[in-house]
Amino acid sequence: MIGLITFASALSVYFLLPNESPPPFSHEKRGSSAWLAIAGILISISAWWSVILKVEILESVRTPWEIINPILIIALGIGVFLLALILNSKPHSSQSDKWITAIIFFSIVAMAATVYPLGYGFDPFIHRATVAHIAEFGTITPKPFYYIGQYALELFANKIFFLPIKFVDIWLVPFLSAILITGSAWIGLSKLKSDSKLGLLAIFLLPLDAFITTTPQSLAYVLTACLVFLSIPRLINDKSIPPWLLILIALTTIGIHPLAGIPAAIFVVLIFVRNHRWLLILVAIFGSLSLPAVFVLQASSSDLTINFSLTDLAWNQLNLGFFFANNFSTWFDGMYLIIDNLLWILIILAIIGFIVVRKMTSMTSTTSMISNHLNLFLIAAIIWIINYLILTLTLEFEFLIEYERTNYADRLLIITMIFLIPHAMIAITEISKIIKNSRALSVSFITILALAVTAQIYGAYPRHDNYARSAGFNVSEDDISVAYAIESAGKDQDFIVLANQAVSSVALQEFGFKKYYNNDIFYYPIPTGGELYNYFLEMADDEPTRETMISAMDLAGVDLGFFVVNDYWWQADVIIEHAKNQADDWFSVGAGAVTVFIYER
Repeated sequence: MIGLITFASALSVYFLLPNESPPPFSHEKRGSSAWLAIAGILISISAWWSVILKVEILESVRTPWEIINPILIIALGIGVFLLALILNSKPHSSQSDKWITAIIFFSIVAMAATVYPLGYGFDPFIHRATVAHIAEFGTITPKPFYYIGQYALELFANKIFFLPIKFVDIWLVPFLSAILITGSAWIGLSKLKSDSKLGLLAIFLLPLDAFITTTPQSLAYVLTACLVFLSIPRLINDKSIPPWLLILIALTTIGIHPLAGIPAAIFVVLIFVRNHRWLLILVAIFGSLSLPAVFVLQASSSDLTINFSLTDLAWNQLNLGFFFANNFSTWFDGMYLIIDNLLWILIILAIIGFIVVRKMTSMTSTTSMISNHLNLFLIAAIIWIINYLILTLTLEFEFLIEYERTNYADRLLIITMIFLIPHAMIAITEISKIIKNSRALSVSFITILALAVTAQIYGAYPRHDNYARSAGFNVSEDDISVAYAIESAGKDQDFIVLANQAVSSVALQEFGFKKYYNNDIFYYPIPTGGELYNYFLEMADDEPTRETMISAMDLAGVDLGFFVVNDYWWQADVIIEHAKNQADDWFSVGAGAVTVFIYER
């Protein structure tokens, strides 16, 4: 598996390197205006990083925009605007534009890795602890077959290049997404032989939050996007991308995360049967039912509960609504019009792209065949939407915590958006060609694109404003202190801890998979499932009673329990006062930022 991952990555990078022969875009000498634009871009990027590199978020906050003034996104917005002018201008610029695009993309998705030195999110802590455990002991039980692709890649970097696992894990997806997505999109767009490269900006209309943290799902998204862009040459009968490379990328994606890997594999099959109508229809039907079927089979084999019902359709769970708000804030109204309607914007652009492709079919029979093959992306997008509807409306994942039960289905919307991007690229390119003779219209269109990307930068990270309410808090120094304080208080006894996901994240990072009770009960709660987290919610959201803690201790078979309350929790003051009357002892960390209650039988 290590060889497979490394081989696929090396080949992908190889195809992103400049060719010796001139690329489809000409390399005419740049004018002074182009060099001024490049200078402006570099200044914009420098302004962004000059602020970002000074920020260290060590306390618990809902959103980085509490610490970083959102006005900073204007710097990158200006950079995108100037890049768009270059991409849309003549003479056509060189491959350096690809690297400028990659640097801007990286600047967006790498912000969290820079400003959150203690870690960002929750899932990365779990996967990082797993990789560290495998690196130390050579194996782990149960075997994480679903994610072995990412783990193998990180272990390879750790064992061969002696890179720290945390360093590799934090930077892997931001770095690869900037390089591979930008490079493969460049290749795909260049094969369309357009006079304009403005369509390259469509990659900024991807859901950028999917490329910020390193998780198997995010890494699989990166490879899925590469597969989509690198398949463009195959669909227009350009032989520069060998079919085995597409197969290898799909297999690698399956090894990293099947929820993206299965769609990737189905799409490759669609590519190979595209000239056979009935086979294409059969594969499309099979693909439309594939993921619900896989979930049901997996649940039945793992004794997990998934309810199926055609009578209780959960329409309110569909994240397909159109969002519009007028809070009398022009900038925020406009940004959220982009942020919360990204799928619909891509659908509209994809429809325009489809019309452009259909227009190509009226030329010659050969062109007609090639154009129809490009619409395979839309067929695939429809397949994933059908899967999403089935998963959301008919299946309920009862083994997950309630607010995460649509999580798996929502990931299919991200995959859908990835498959809509090629047609969005075509649409943006065609619009720029139509209005190229009007300077005013061209500048206006480029300005709209730059503003949309600017909104995407703001929307890529958690927000807490009049439009969105982030419920998550990052890991803080106080969370680390309290985890060590609990370990010290617990001494050599068996104990459980009822805490939120930030404290659980720290425990995983600092102590690994230290204690399990009754085979599968981890001594800290894991929010994605498990009884301990339900007990924590009962203590933190309802009433912190001694009886609830005793029940949790009975579940694990221990005689000592800790209940952790962060000061940002809903009604934390009330919970703390009630818990003081029930616990045997208590202490606080960080001037009251975190309070810990001790319960003994």
